[in-house]
Amino acid sequence: MIKRYLVLTGLVIGALLNAGCATMGESATALLEVPSVEASANRVAVGTGVLRVNHHMLNNMPISADANWPKLVTDEITDADYKAIRKALENDPWYATRHYSDPYQLQVLGGYMAPGISPLTYEVYQKILVLYGPDAENWPNVLKYSPKLDQFLEFVDAEDKTPIQIEAAQANMYPNLFAAITSLMPVNYQKDLSVSHDEMQTAFDETAYLKKDKAYLEKRLEDNKATIKPNYSGPLSPLSSAEIEQINEQISVLDVQIKQAEQQADQKQEIHFQLLDSALDAVKSDINLSKDNVMLAHNIKQVLDDIKSSAMQAGVLYTLSVASLIGRNSFQNFDKELMSLAASTALVPVKKRDLMGARIERLTENVIYLLPSIGMGSYYIVKQYSLAGKYAKVVDVVIEADASQKKMQAAK
Repeated sequence: MIKRYLVLTGLVIGALLNAGCATMGESATALLEVPSVEASANRVAVGTGVLRVNHHMLNNMPISADANWPKLVTDEITDADYKAIRKALENDPWYATRHYSDPYQLQVLGGYMAPGISPLTYEVYQKILVLYGPDAENWPNVLKYSPKLDQFLEFVDAEDKTPIQIEAAQANMYPNLFAAITSLMPVNYQKDLSVSHDEMQTAFDETAYLKKDKAYLEKRLEDNKATIKPNYSGPLSPLSSAEIEQINEQISVLDVQIKQAEQQADQKQEIHFQLLDSALDAVKSDINLSKDNVMLAHNIKQVLDDIKSSAMQAGVLYTLSVASLIGRNSFQNFDKELMSLAASTALVPVKKRDLMGARIERLTENVIYLLPSIGMGSYYIVKQYSLAGKYAKVVDVVIEADASQKKMQAAK
């Protein structure tokens, strides 16, 4: 566990050292904004949205040598994109009502500025715009947590949304990024790579689900602290000492199971990586530098580099959220936060009060899944970063060999 969080911390530090404007802006904003559970929940939702977009690009997006979506998802956000994203958020419960509640929450909860749209929110929505098309009605909901944590890497409403249809003009089309990567490998390695990949992914999921179960129990213990406050009027009853002991015992059992699951997942990953290395040695001895292969490798590399960068950004979002929830006592002031939202409802125009009600309802639902999402998401961040880095080494062989060949030809 400690090793895992050290890796995540390293990714976060790396993200900050190599930060773009969005990441630095996110960090500065978090230090100054109202310390609220809602701000942290929104930030975690965006971080999870980043992981879901990464997962979608890795597993669901068809790719070819001449597909243009890899370039589009890595392009700078245009003014038209910003406008489209703000337009799409106009009816979001938080975005539509925050200006009415901000002054009161600043007064009640403290802080120096009201939470705004996370700079990284624009980045994840820009990718969604590319991957799901310009119709905002077809965009997945980033700020809504999913009660189906066994489908953590899928958007809560993904079944109702249709990704853009990808067609190759001339080159071969592959159903997903991994299939495209294995196509660059010798045929006799491809089946074993596919099997080891699936076994590795299953092991990752099993580990993440155990972390989810532990987080739920930890959340129950954290909630119990609120029940002993003098003015507590929430729905929970205080836990008895026997119940607290039982939960702690369950957590201890889960700690053992998580350690075993992590070891199993790491073993499956190592097997997969060893197969990749063996296949790569074979590729190096008989490399295919056809125009399509080289173009495909460049397309794959663009996506993988973006996934690595995005995973680090998600790590920043999770870390900033934890810092606010614990370091700035957001959790302890959650009752006061809910009361501030209820009191702010009177300031909201009548036509938007339904949205204010939806905002409070979403927040009370999201907070249930907040810690489990951080636990699962932190694990997947490290794995996505690791996989993207390893797969990038595969395509680098093709890209570097092509560059070397062109250099030699130019020198003749």
